[in-house]
Amino acid sequence: MRLLVAGAGLLALLSSCSFAADGQVVRPPDLRQMDLSGELGKELNYLCLRQLGADCRDRLALGGESVLKDSFTQAKPGVQMRETQVRPLASVAFAGSALLTFGKYDENATGIPRRDMARMMASLIRELAAHHISNADKSSWWWGNEWQSAYWTALAGQGAWLIWDRLPASTRRQVAHMVEYEADRFLGSAPPHNEFSDTKAEENAWNSEVIVLAACMMPNHANYAAWEQKAKEYIITSFATPEDCASDRVVDGKPLKDWLDGPNVHSDFTLENHGFFHPDYTTSYYLAVQNWPFYKLAGMTPPDELLLNVPQMHKILTFLTLPNGWTYYPQCTDWNNYRHDVTIMAQITNPIMPSPEDARCLRWGLDAIAYADAPNAGKIPQNLFGGLNFNGCPLDTMTHVYLMHYLFGPGAEPLSDGQARQKLCGTRLFEQGKCVVCRSREAMASFSWFDSARRLMACVTPMQSDCIMLPKFRSLIGTIGGKIDDAKIGKREVELLDGGGFVARVELQRGPELAAGEKIVMAALPDGRAIWAEWYSGSVPDDAEVRSGLVFYENNPFWLRGAKPRIYHPGGTWNLTDKPAVLIGSNAAWLNVSDKFGIVVRGSRSVLIENGQLSLNYRAAGGAEVAPCSVTVFLPSADRAATAKAAGAIQIKGLGTDSMTVDLGDKQVELKP
Repeated sequence: MRLLVAGAGLLALLSSCSFAADGQVVRPPDLRQMDLSGELGKELNYLCLRQLGADCRDRLALGGESVLKDSFTQAKPGVQMRETQVRPLASVAFAGSALLTFGKYDENATGIPRRDMARMMASLIRELAAHHISNADKSSWWWGNEWQSAYWTALAGQGAWLIWDRLPASTRRQVAHMVEYEADRFLGSAPPHNEFSDTKAEENAWNSEVIVLAACMMPNHANYAAWEQKAKEYIITSFATPEDCASDRVVDGKPLKDWLDGPNVHSDFTLENHGFFHPDYTTSYYLAVQNWPFYKLAGMTPPDELLLNVPQMHKILTFLTLPNGWTYYPQCTDWNNYRHDVTIMAQITNPIMPSPEDARCLRWGLDAIAYADAPNAGKIPQNLFGGLNFNGCPLDTMTHVYLMHYLFGPGAEPLSDGQARQKLCGTRLFEQGKCVVCRSREAMASFSWFDSARRLMACVTPMQSDCIMLPKFRSLIGTIGGKIDDAKIGKREVELLDGGGFVARVELQRGPELAAGEKIVMAALPDGRAIWAEWYSGSVPDDAEVRSGLVFYENNPFWLRGAKPRIYHPGGTWNLTDKPAVLIGSNAAWLNVSDKFGIVVRGSRSVLIENGQLSLNYRAAGGAEVAPCSVTVFLPSADRAATAKAAGAIQIKGLGTDSMTVDLGDKQVELKP
């Protein structure tokens, strides 16, 4: 009999822990599974192995007495290891064990012999389990019983369970203790919730994994029924909306509202984390779906509501997926724009919710990884996720996606690139997420009013792999005085257009002492073209630089598939190595980025070109008056010749008035602030 501390000081008397102590209570997984993944699975398997090889070299000590690096082996007694130390190791432990168990282990892909990989995974799991707080006396480093440790435990435990027959009895016992301890932490408390700013969706979802794993591994444990019930609670509450909290629909024997204390997701299925609508965390349904394979390996049926609101959230991610494998961030992001791992994790549902356009989105993500791997083809693998890999998340996520396909099938046959671009066209207004996005075959346009500071922003980008405009803080809105000035929004409205597209209108007071007035209208058309108009009034101090109509373009050739951006204009060509340039007069009538993105400018007195950004309505500090009105027309996929032609054809009637009409030749657009 063993006494464990669970949750916030709750004592749970666990009568069967004597069985857990010798590992006999653990039922091994049923590994007699057919590979249902097809050709897609072979590609996923190979790319997972490539990243596994890279992460093993980055995270582990190869060929030494210990699999751990000096930061662990030489750690002082009592040092607690945290996320950046433990989570990558847990990720490797899961992925390495899964890839040894399922599919063909290709030694050439990892650059590590199978026997060595098997030895390292057993050793790594032993180290993680032995140093977990449930087993450690803190005479060395330790970890566990904190914010995210249940998830790290789930990863390490999943890996251990998959190679259970290869682990010694002592390691099995410690793994059982570790999983049991972290699962029991949640038995004495209700799942948390928070709809605004800092959702608890992803925390509930990742915590569900260790509870599910405990139930799958130890169905004869005294706490099995409690784990099974608590896992349902954490899964069901993860992505609940306000409407769910009032729903009488019966779920697993009782009304949905009776499972819930509050929502974690908005009514429009957007999700706030880190203080804004965050697509990366909207994908956190993948954490709940990762339970699916382990239910199957245990011969258990997943709870009815494992997919509660997942289809609706998944549709948002598919809608925001770009053909270059990135996710589009209407309100910028605090990680970075280069998260093709997000594209892949978003499509973890592909085998169980098959659709041809979703399959194409997964294909776009895999193509991005294959591109990253190409320079090292036939060589030792390197990290495929240069955008973000500090915590090892891409490896375990991609391996879970592979495991889903292995066990449940390849999903739908993907649409062609062109078919998917057409299928995904549409306009979505996210009232609670506070943004609107118009997606056409060739472009993405968005307007965000999440706050009056950084995330008051807009963007238009062509959907090209070698020419991308980035939604960054204050894009298009711009800055006054060389900083992101706080603004006061006086009026804001969004109108959805018949046939697709939107018109957004906003009135601001901004700049030093809020002395400048500004009216903005953005019109996004369903064919990809967009119009940006701004009217200034009031006073902008002479010594304040003004950069409005601010466009950020990707300038790293790696992310542009080797292309180097060039800015064309009537007076010539600007290259990345050139000094900043200010265009005036006829030279500022139009610009074109890399023969892929046309920009026609009217009313602006000068345009600034710099490395990575354009200011389409620029006034230097100490310069002339700010242009009282400027209008910009964006022409995605237009080359420089087409842009120059459009510049000659576009007419603006009533420029500077409160009732302008932009004549595009084939269409007239009214602009009224």
